[in-house]
Amino acid sequence: MLLEEKENYTASIKQYEHVIDKYEDTPEYYVALARLPYVYLKAGIETESLISTYDTGLGSDDITQKKFLKEMKIATHIKGKRYETAKALAVEMKAEALTEDEISISEIDIAICDMMMESGSKGEKSTIDYMARLNNLLLKDDDQKTEPTVIGEELLPKEIVLYQNYPNPFNPVTQIRFDLAKTEHVKLSVYNINGQKVAELLNEVQNAGVHSVEFDGSKLNTGVYYYTLETDGVRLTNKMVLTK
Repeated sequence: MLLEEKENYTASIKQYEHVIDKYEDTPEYYVALARLPYVYLKAGIETESLISTYDTGLGSDDITQKKFLKEMKIATHIKGKRYETAKALAVEMKAEALTEDEISISEIDIAICDMMMESGSKGEKSTIDYMARLNNLLLKDDDQKTEPTVIGEELLPKEIVLYQNYPNPFNPVTQIRFDLAKTEHVKLSVYNINGQKVAELLNEVQNAGVHSVEFDGSKLNTGVYYYTLETDGVRLTNKMVLTK
């Protein structure tokens, strides 16, 4: 990701494509798949060409995480503002779902597509921010749900909430989402079962609202890990499972 940090997007794309082509079904393969849509958007390149990459993986007998590829395919269509196509795929994924979590994620994707199609006239709103906001609102567990405070068109949480990462179990990339009721300094860290810190994802001031942070566990061993959100006077912890 060093090339990406230097904003050398053309070289980053070539590097990720090389990994996808040469290291199928490895942790690096899934990291590359997860990063490519964002690099394409940063480089101003249409994401539609990525769909064939996902289709190739879905057609391979060697790929073990095909649900991940399907979700990436839907997410890429959403990022490319192809909402009708994304919705149709999400409906198919819901019909194939075997667990409640898979059904919930499919329903969230469908809701995102509906919401974005209805808000087409609001082109200045960030698609990614809109997606993150909706995901956090819809993924709240029943015992965590609170009524949001409405300020103009924005929905702000009333309390700090740390959600279950998705996917979980994961290999090797997952998303950690949390709500902040006010702007404050936040630490988001990952620990192993021995209590040793293995990653620090955030240590900075974050605005009030909903947030999503990507965690890449490709350098860690299979096992149980804990992620902890710390703010002024609040410490929340959830468990996640890395499988390889």
